[in-house]
Amino acid sequence: MNLNRVITLSVIAHLIFQLYAALALIVVDEKWGTNALTMALIALLAINAVWEWGLLAAARGNRRGLIAAVFASLLPILGSISDVLVFCPSPCQGVWVPNSVSHWATLISGLIALAAVGMYLMGSAKMADQP
Repeated sequence: MNLNRVITLSVIAHLIFQLYAALALIVVDEKWGTNALTMALIALLAINAVWEWGLLAAARGNRRGLIAAVFASLLPILGSISDVLVFCPSPCQGVWVPNSVSHWATLISGLIALAAVGMYLMGSAKMADQP
């Protein structure tokens, strides 16, 4: 797996997460109000900043940037797992279909990106070990 493919898969996961976050913000605003929405937006901004910095740094060959992108992608994966398993098991009753689709799309794309980064890092570690 080359670095360009890894970054592309991570960008796709990041874009799909934006849909998930937008729909989650609607739910946060409806259930908990403006103060919770403000905190959720600050958290979303922090996640996006770390993820985008990581992708930009990884594109320049920085290994730490790729690791930062992995950690930033773990939060949406964990959030979508909690939505799928705990908060709104599939098929989700009481919310509209785009929420369920965004839960699964975020989970699947995040896991694919995570696997791609893992394969890339393991492959680059093996290359470094060879004389």
